[in-house]
Amino acid sequence: MDKIYVKDLKKYEGQDIVFAGFVDKIKDLKYVQFIILRDSTGKVQVTIEKNDENKTLNDKVKELTVESTIEVKGRLNVTDKVKLGGMEIIPS
Repeated sequence: MDKIYVKDLKKYEGQDIVFAGFVDKIKDLKYVQFIILRDSTGKVQVTIEKNDENKTLNDKVKELTVESTIEVKGRLNVTDKVKLGGMEIIPS
């Protein structure tokens, strides 16, 4: 599989993808976690709900630091609610 860059993400709307990048920011809120990932072409948001189904993933996010390199497998959603180009990845 070829590497996917932020600049090309819109082509993958609604599809399951694997995206790799550097952690730019982490927001750990009461009901949701956000990871802002970046590559050389831009930034994209990863959105993870806090619930029993995602407990393992939520715990892993707590261990991340800025500049960590991670790979996220999930569905790319395009929505007006997201400020970063309207795109978010929902991990699977």
